[in-house]
Amino acid sequence: MNLAQYWLDRIARESPEQSQTTRKSIIKWLFDDTESVDSGTKVVEYRWKILRQSDLNTTPDKSYTNLIQRLLSIIFSRREVETVLSPNRGQQLIAIAVLEKILKDLLTYDSHIQKKMIAIANFTPDKHLRNALLFATLEEYCLQPLQNQILLIYLFNNHLQTFDQTHHHVIT
Repeated sequence: MNLAQYWLDRIARESPEQSQTTRKSIIKWLFDDTESVDSGTKVVEYRWKILRQSDLNTTPDKSYTNLIQRLLSIIFSRREVETVLSPNRGQQLIAIAVLEKILKDLLTYDSHIQKKMIAIANFTPDKHLRNALLFATLEEYCLQPLQNQILLIYLFNNHLQTFDQTHHHVIT
């Protein structure tokens, strides 16, 4: 059994509510940009985990809210952010605004995400599935390592400084 067939069977077992067409589209997304079989297997497993936790059967609005919540929990769990932001209501609203700006900027300006959006559009005509794949792609991208931290924290700290200067808030 080849790797693609293994994953088709696995997705059918773990998400039986998904159609064969949807499963094939997910396979295309899972295997997109995997260089070698060895590292590719780990990447595919990781992508599937992210996609599964985003819940393929949820509305796009709920999926977006879930993405924001997952990313916020990562932000607030990091020591380097804890010293700047405390998880009180006002600071959570600031964190949400900064996070939404990061996601908007990634979607608008990041060439990697732009390429992924084109690829996802080619994988499936299903708008609901495209949204789910895009949100999972954003999450995977945000969690990549960069300069001894994850990209999300790096971007968050940079955007937070800009947000603070623009809005004249005292964050601490």
